[in-house]
Parts: sequence; C-alpha cells; structure tokens
Amino acid sequence: MSRKSGGLFFFAVTISATLAVPKVGAQAALTPPAIMQTICEPVKPGMGPAHDKNEIKWSRAAEQVKGAASALALVANTGPSTTCWLTSLDSYAAIGKSNAAYDGDAAYGKAVAPLIAAEAQYVGDARVAIARLRTDLSAGTMPSVLTRWVTEWSEFRIRPGQEALFEAAVKAYAAVGARAGVKMEFRVYEVRQGVPAQAYWIFSSDASWAAFDQMLANDTKLMGAFNADDQKLFADFFSKAVVSINANIWTYNSELSILTAEQRATDPFFKRKPAAKP
Repeated sequence: MSRKSGGLFFFAVTISATLAVPKVGAQAALTPPAIMQTICEPVKPGMGPAHDKNEIKWSRAAEQVKGAASALALVANTGPSTTCWLTSLDSYAAIGKSNAAYDGDAAYGKAVAPLIAAEAQYVGDARVAIARLRTDLSAGTMPSVLTRWVTEWSEFRIRPGQEALFEAAVKAYAAVGARAGVKMEFRVYEVRQGVPAQAYWIFSSDASWAAFDQMLANDTKLMGAFNADDQKLFADFFSKAVVSINANIWTYNSELSILTAEQRATDPFFKRKPAAKP
C-alpha cells in the first residue's frame, strides 16, 4: 500500500502449490511485478474490527488519488494478528511517483489526517519492506491474482553468504516436481530492504482453502521423487543456510484493498460494498 502512515517436509508444504503475487495498477489483469512494496501493521488484541473500520475509510480515500498505485490487502489467519498491503510496481522510480501522488493530493491529506491520528489506538507499528521478483527461481504460470482469495506467504531467512545454496534448493525442488509429475507454480521474491537478514518470500495462492489439502496430497509424490543428491542438498540447505522459516495463511480483503474500478469488476469478490451512511 503506497501510503504514508505514522525440515524437508516443511519445504514441500511451503512451495508446492499455485502461487500468485498481486500486481495492482492501471490494468485489470494483474501479473507479478518486478518490484513489490509491503506495509504490514500488527493489530493490537481486540482492535481488529475498529482497525478495519479506520482502514476502510483510508482505502476509499486512497482510491480517489490520481496516479497512485493500487494495493491488495491481506489479513493474517495464522500467526500474529496482522494486516498487510502489497503494492506492486515496475521500479523504485514508480514507487516514488506513487508516493508523490499521495503526498500531493490535498483532499487525500485532509481525509486521512484523522485516520492517521486514530491508528495509534489499533496498531503498534508499521513495517515496510521492498522485494524484487526472481524470475530465475520462480516456476509455472501466473493466473490473475483477483481470482485468488487465500494465500500462503512464507519467509526464508538465510545466513549471509549462503544465498547460492537457497537458490540451488529452490531449483532442485522444481526439478523434483517435474520428475514426480506435480505441477509446480510459485513465485520467489528477494527482499532488498526492510528485514534484518537476507530473506526470500515465496507466495502460493488459490481461490479456496482446499488448495492446501491438495498441497498435502502432493507431498507423497514429491517425497518419493527425491534422490540421494537431492537429500544431500536439502540436508546442507537446512543445516547451513537457513536461519528461520515462517509460513502463514492470509486471506485477501476486498474492503481494505485499493483497486481501480476495472480491477474490482474482474471478480464479484472484489466488488465494493456501498459506503455506510453517516
């Protein structure tokens, strides 16, 4: 959201399903962006509904800003209570232009001033990060993200100097999928700013939670396709490269997202509800 605000089995579960990272912009068809900016807000206990009401007003104001990037909102279903906005653009320069559009819109500034003041009641902080798409590590086709309503977002933190081992593990895993006859679709992002260690994000998404059942069903095939070389590679990967792995399930939130009218028209899920009357 471009806005200003004050073991081996686990690896299989993490990246074996269809993945889509939202690209939100002027076009209705969303594809994976070259650069993705994220803003995540940990929500205080009991403040979820009040936070959502505040953010809905914010997103409606943001959708009126000409030249600003759109953003898809995700709400955590596992892990800490958190709301994130994923803003997708083609370059750092585009992020700067989007931020400038928000900063230069007087009506937006007036509308969000009281919303910014209210944020301290609902959230503890806001964490911002920027990541770039690694097409050389990603696999499969990319559906329109607006047909997907649930996603698994996994973060791999890697020891300095072990990036090549992570890359080798991802490529080997895709090769295992090909041997096992399992369709591999995932997108890998390398985090460039905003985290305290070298990190990669892997996203997997689908239209329903049933996708995670299929992910588990695929694991038997995948595990059976690992050869001796694969087993050694992944043993090295987990023992030498991995600092931590954190995977959580998120659902997309239409009301909190910032989308164009064309984007909202692509699927009934993203159609806005009428604004509540005062």
